[in-house]
Amino acid sequence: MSETNRSFPVPYRAKVVLPLGLVAISFASIFIKLCDAPPLVISAYRLGLAGLILALFHCRQLDRELRLLTRREILLTLLAGFFLSLHFAFWITSLKYTSVASSVIFVTTNPIFVALASVLFLRERFSFPLFFSVLVAVTGGLIIGWGDWDLGKQTVYGDFLALLGAVMATGYLLTGRHLRPKMSLGPYITLVYGMAGILLILFALFNGDSFFGYS
Repeated sequence: MSETNRSFPVPYRAKVVLPLGLVAISFASIFIKLCDAPPLVISAYRLGLAGLILALFHCRQLDRELRLLTRREILLTLLAGFFLSLHFAFWITSLKYTSVASSVIFVTTNPIFVALASVLFLRERFSFPLFFSVLVAVTGGLIIGWGDWDLGKQTVYGDFLALLGAVMATGYLLTGRHLRPKMSLGPYITLVYGMAGILLILFALFNGDSFFGYS
């Protein structure tokens, strides 16, 4: 049997965690839409709490691995946190202006931008299947955007924010491609989520948002 056709057993933990993750992702945008807190506050709570919880499990390992990073790699980690903070800021704000369906569709177009950035900046090959996939995705986005145009400029603005969220997610993913071989998953996401959470707290304070008094 060839290497490409060989199948590997899926760990039991993955069979449990993956469906739970899909359910959580599916309901996240709905709960955000229902929340009356400002978008930056929601984003700050989401990433800040996630960073704190992750730190409880990975703080020692994170301390060890940070000592092995170069100054450039530390700066890239901070850049990844910056991109992640903007991703959530743009996407969660978009839910205040456009529908859940449109927001989720546009924010998940980041594979298009990853593919284009990989070709432009990483000199990866632009194959025909990739070109066709990008063309179909862009066409679908234009159709949705055209339909939302009839709903008003506010809705289109929300679509645009979700699209910016996808662009920021692209920056986060491409930066992570250089960092993940240097760090374990737990310490990496702890550091990046923590940095993104801190930045979002600062963004919210600068915007004059309150962190208390919501249902």
